[in-house]
Amino acid sequence: MATGGVRVESEPTGARVVFEDRVLPERTPLVLPPVKPGRYRLVVVKEGYREFRTQIVVPDSGPLVVGPLKLVPMTPSGRPGSETPPPEPPATPTPTPEAGPSGEADSRAPDPAPPEVQEAKVAAPVAREPVVATTATAVPPPEAREAVRPVDRAASVSFVVTPWAEVTCNGRKLGETPFQPVELRVGTYDCKFSNPELKRTLNRRIEVRPIDLNVVTVKFE
Repeated sequence: MATGGVRVESEPTGARVVFEDRVLPERTPLVLPPVKPGRYRLVVVKEGYREFRTQIVVPDSGPLVVGPLKLVPMTPSGRPGSETPPPEPPATPTPTPEAGPSGEADSRAPDPAPPEVQEAKVAAPVAREPVVATTATAVPPPEAREAVRPVDRAASVSFVVTPWAEVTCNGRKLGETPFQPVELRVGTYDCKFSNPELKRTLNRRIEVRPIDLNVVTVKFE
């Protein structure tokens, strides 16, 4: 076994680590479980970033620090790169006062209305019907009743497939790995992983749990 331990760091921190197809419970920075000297596969995943794949060589003795591994942000289209800020809305023009006969802005107050017009604005009192108090039960509209129903919880799911696959879950095509974590409702899914190059398809039943990030690992032997 390696005596010094292997420490994995990422930038940013708080990423999940898949070590030899096993999802570790800790987040980066972390120390890998003790292993024999040799070469091992390592995948680092974090929501909003492209998955990072690499191989590490564990020495016979002494500590080993892997990283910090710099994760690349994903764009809204699911491709790696920098986010492009949305265009700023056009400025609203400020209205200017109309010019008077002399060419300057007319800041004079409007002439008051003549007395007969002012008197016409005074309305005669209107007799009101007596108000009878009644008791009624308020019934919310259908859309309000729909709003109070409990909403099914969703969670993020990251698919780590070696080497790669087209992923379909419950008949919904999610994409070709690697892709950004997707939002799925908590529950059980029948997923299909197809690799046309290998001419193979694997079927897996997965469970999406109510946690911040579910990691599903699939390997074509």
